[in-house]
Amino acid sequence: MNLDPTDEQLALVDSVRAVCADYFSSEKLHQLANDFSPEIAKEIYEPGWNALLELGLFSLVTAEDKGGVGLGFCEAALVFEELGRNIVPGPVLSTFLCGLLSKDDILNGAIDDIALFDDSRKYEIVASIDSTAISNPDLVDAVLVLDSPSSSLDNASIYYCETSGLKLTSQLPLDPLTPVALAEEKINWKKLADGEAALYLKKVGCVLTAAYQTGLAEGALNLAVDYAKQREQFNTPIGSFQAVKHICADMLTLVEVARAAVYVSAVGLDEECFDSVGSEASKTTADNKSNTSFSAINLDDDLSAAKVMAGKAAEFCGEGCVQVHGGMGYTWEADPHLYLKRAWSISHRYGSAGYHSTSLAETLAN
Repeated sequence: MNLDPTDEQLALVDSVRAVCADYFSSEKLHQLANDFSPEIAKEIYEPGWNALLELGLFSLVTAEDKGGVGLGFCEAALVFEELGRNIVPGPVLSTFLCGLLSKDDILNGAIDDIALFDDSRKYEIVASIDSTAISNPDLVDAVLVLDSPSSSLDNASIYYCETSGLKLTSQLPLDPLTPVALAEEKINWKKLADGEAALYLKKVGCVLTAAYQTGLAEGALNLAVDYAKQREQFNTPIGSFQAVKHICADMLTLVEVARAAVYVSAVGLDEECFDSVGSEASKTTADNKSNTSFSAINLDDDLSAAKVMAGKAAEFCGEGCVQVHGGMGYTWEADPHLYLKRAWSISHRYGSAGYHSTSLAETLAN
């Protein structure tokens, strides 16, 4: 299996990288970390969001006849890896998944009220129907729950709630780029769909979260290596010291293993959903896609392996980046803590490493 990206896929990544360089630079991220108020978000964050929207991020896997880009999950994984490398904040993944609810051919007919989902709106997905914590509360227009605690389709559903009617109290977040608020009252959820659609979105979310984590890991690695080349001790770059070399080498190993696991899971998702390997080889029609059964997507082991390895890589590389930077790594003005805190804050999305490790162990035991 050749997992090397094609020239077209690399060109797509370059386009995303250019947007990130323009709108999500280190300077702008620190501005948001210091004050992610609605006023600052409108000034700094919204232009970047609009650039991603114009690039077609939120309709990347939507068929061209529905106004989308017509690519596959392989390309989506590459894009989210780049977003992670640049620590792009906000409800990007949740909004991407919600776009599938209204436009994806596999979910055709799963949602009756598709008017709830519009390209001009932002969405957040919370952990469970009992959760009152909402990330990015000032940015999102609606909140959803994919209430599917296991791979079983039983009792799994998608629920929806507009944020405009919620009374929210801001909290001190772990990740300064991910504001959090608590709902003062129990949220009244509206049921949108049953388990097959919820399970499908959870699988896609798992792959793309792992891709984002892999990007985080590589971003932290690159930052550590650049610093190790520049920072001198005893008139010698610290990167020449064996202890620092070993940290960076271990980081690189985890990044490469995580990337391979993510690419395999993305290829598998494309094969199951579109009967293809990436969009380049796929000329599958919408009719063929709509005949694919949600429950036929049997990728649990690949997804779990990707999530475990990517999560481990993101946290290890975040910690390693802080360590290589030494005392500077702990300061608010430096970037290492942004990588580490983002790695921590998304580690449990679509299943923690512990959950997926247990799933893999059960598979091996059987």
